[in-house]
Amino acid sequence: MRFSPPAARIQRSRVNPEHLAVILTAAGRSTRMRELKPLLDWRGAPLIAHQVHTLSPCRKLLVVLGYAADIIGPIVPKLGNVQRVLNPHFDAGRASSIALAARSVPEDAEGILLVAVDQPARWEVVEALCRGISEGAEVALPCFEGKRGHPVLLRRSLLPSLRDLESQPVGLRSLLDARGDRVDEIRVDFPDVRWNLNTPADYERVR
Repeated sequence: MRFSPPAARIQRSRVNPEHLAVILTAAGRSTRMRELKPLLDWRGAPLIAHQVHTLSPCRKLLVVLGYAADIIGPIVPKLGNVQRVLNPHFDAGRASSIALAARSVPEDAEGILLVAVDQPARWEVVEALCRGISEGAEVALPCFEGKRGHPVLLRRSLLPSLRDLESQPVGLRSLLDARGDRVDEIRVDFPDVRWNLNTPADYERVR
């Protein structure tokens, strides 16, 4: 695992954020929130709409729906680079949604950005990951005050592994653990990379 201040990085392999494919997962039941997370108000818009608009500069946005797709689907902004992916097996977990969407990622995408609908994205963080990922790294994650956050940026070389994610014992964690020292932790000054809107208390606190 690499962890170094920006000044110590001499050689970078910059990823163009506008050439990313985004997998935005929004298929779960929102059980602990007790209402649909994608529809939560976030800065005056439904959370899923906020996520899509924030990430709209990227080349391709794959929005994975499952539970209550008939309610959430119409809220997804109808942009030219947005594709809805329906996961009929959403109860199998997030890994099933990522694997399903990964099969629709363009082969020439420069990287894949993994975003959960309940982890509000910030474009400045996406840019920081794309600037900060080093030559030999396969994964970049934002880090705030020494703790890893989200979203996760993966190089396109990991696309076959994403498509086979359901075979991993603990899904994405297994994939990241297997990368070892090929994971870059990128320091950022935004505490929201650590936010997870899992419960009503979480939601009220970060608002």
